[in-house]
Amino acid sequence: MDGFDQKGRWHLRQRIVVSIAGVLILALAGCQTGPRTTLLVDFPTDVPLRYKMSSQRKVEIRLTGDKPERTQSHTVNESLELTMEYRAVESNPFGLSVVEGKCVSAKVSRDSLRGTSTVKTHDVAEDLAGRSFRFTITPTGRIEDYSDLNKLVKELGAKSFVEGVKAPTAVKDPDMLTDFIAMQWYLWDCSATVKNPSAGVQIGKDWKALQLLMLPLPLPVGRETTFRLVETQDQTVPKKAIIASSFAITDKEVPNWPKPYEGVFNLKGSLFAVMRNYRFNTLEGSGTTVMNLDQGLLESDEQQWKVGITAEFLLPLGSSLPQITVDQKVNIRRVAE
Repeated sequence: MDGFDQKGRWHLRQRIVVSIAGVLILALAGCQTGPRTTLLVDFPTDVPLRYKMSSQRKVEIRLTGDKPERTQSHTVNESLELTMEYRAVESNPFGLSVVEGKCVSAKVSRDSLRGTSTVKTHDVAEDLAGRSFRFTITPTGRIEDYSDLNKLVKELGAKSFVEGVKAPTAVKDPDMLTDFIAMQWYLWDCSATVKNPSAGVQIGKDWKALQLLMLPLPLPVGRETTFRLVETQDQTVPKKAIIASSFAITDKEVPNWPKPYEGVFNLKGSLFAVMRNYRFNTLEGSGTTVMNLDQGLLESDEQQWKVGITAEFLLPLGSSLPQITVDQKVNIRRVAE
């Protein structure tokens, strides 16, 4: 050691530091290695993909008073059932593909305010039956051009307004267009929102998406969805990826979604027409998505959540304050040919 000068000791210290840094980098890299799954979508040009989609919710509005006997509860049940088909008009596995979506059938059911009888009012979402729209989409499932879909929902949204009533007191019938929009717009979000799709996703890794929350009232409330790759079933035919999701309320504005209507209006025949100052307090729920890895297909998507909302009446009604609970289920399943 006596032969080492100051310069020699400096070089030795450098080599030690570099060696330690190299070990740390290898250790960190080892923690991040493992099988990665690439999530891509594909659309056939010959036989269309067919899906059954449903959105069901139970809305309970409780009017609380200063005494228990003054508390009232009102319930509304509504559902939208769709049969959708998707076919590639122009297929490009390395760029943008043009896909045509067609609504084969659409049916809406809605109970009265107290849930005692079925309301016969026509829902414009049922006019989706037989209508088609085209959109461009990336290999990961991110929709790039939705002008055709936007035009369609605006046309149907305009039909939901009561004729002869002008803004700013426009009145519209309840509809489930937003449910249709969300089920189209976010159908492939579990793959479209992966930050680095070419690198693939490891089991146990999370990624997030900002989505529109389906509601019985037309308010653009954001939902933050967290996806997690739970497992890949490599031994099955076809190979599948199981993706779990969880939900949370967010104050972030939901960008770039097809809006069926704008402006200020009231909902006909609804308690929501006499409420204001909505506060979305809680959102609890989860979902499971199954992807067909061999063919690049969404096989199924099941979601369930519950939203807790408080509001105020436009005019004071004593000490009564509305408390709203929305219990929602969404089921999307591919129908085999």
